[in-house]
Amino acid sequence: MIRPPSSQKSYDLFYSGDPSVVQLPEGASDAIAEAHWKRLEVAIETGIWDDVLVAGSDVTRFTVRPLSTEHYGAIKDLIAAGLGRNGSAMLALRIALKAVSGIEGAKLKFVEHEQFGVVASLSFLEDVGLVGDHGLAIVRELGLRVLKKAQDAPPK
Repeated sequence: MIRPPSSQKSYDLFYSGDPSVVQLPEGASDAIAEAHWKRLEVAIETGIWDDVLVAGSDVTRFTVRPLSTEHYGAIKDLIAAGLGRNGSAMLALRIALKAVSGIEGAKLKFVEHEQFGVVASLSFLEDVGLVGDHGLAIVRELGLRVLKKAQDAPPK
């Protein structure tokens, strides 16, 4: 079962460019593009992916935990101090990432971070050939979703 985003429990994320996710056709009209992204957004929020997955394919699943209020606040402070969009997305994903499945050869490792304790290493992306702009696009999209979920979470 695919777990939808949660403010309290671990949940699953997918990269919209994953080959198992139905892609927007080249030259699609604005209306088709808008409908496509709306279906993806609904799938992300509800965890119901049937309409956006290629039948019979195995999508890469990134299992994350919600950012704590303390982690989110610390990332916001780093952003205010000049940490850019890519850096903040990468940090959020490293803090939240618990597991990766559906990528052959991906072995998630954890390392000690001086400010945030034990975090995921993103070296598994290199291990499976997801480097350069492609790897960055994955990290940015998923990390920004983690940050958005933390921003939208009700105060505790």
